[in-house]
Amino acid sequence: MGAGCKKQLESGYLGIVNNIHHRRFPLIDEERGVVWANCVFDMDGTVSKITLNTGEVADMSNLAGRASSIHVTETFRIENNLIRRVEMVGTGVPYHFNSSWGPGLSGKRERNLTNSQLFEAARYRACAPRPNSQFSSEGTG
Repeated sequence: MGAGCKKQLESGYLGIVNNIHHRRFPLIDEERGVVWANCVFDMDGTVSKITLNTGEVADMSNLAGRASSIHVTETFRIENNLIRRVEMVGTGVPYHFNSSWGPGLSGKRERNLTNSQLFEAARYRACAPRPNSQFSSEGTG
């Protein structure tokens, strides 16, 4: 996409993802500003178009009609309390795949969030300056 983190999150393209689960952050290196994350993106196959923040409608019909998931590993580079770079590798897996990494070490169950709640959480956590720590563990269980 070439745009910054905040612009990409606000673009509307995340609308294809209906659920994100099995989130884990197995490595947080505050000294180097690096976070390694794992999760599963679920796409239930019901989204055939997305209205972007520009008003443009993106045709997603080639993905509609089949549920699928992506098992994701990502590395985030944090500078001045903002995500400056994300590198992601994802593998297509069966819908609602249960990650071999498990849901987390805390034993807490993850809340099911709506897409708009996920978007708002991601926008706040990923792009907003953090008042206390640049690496909050809030919501990672």
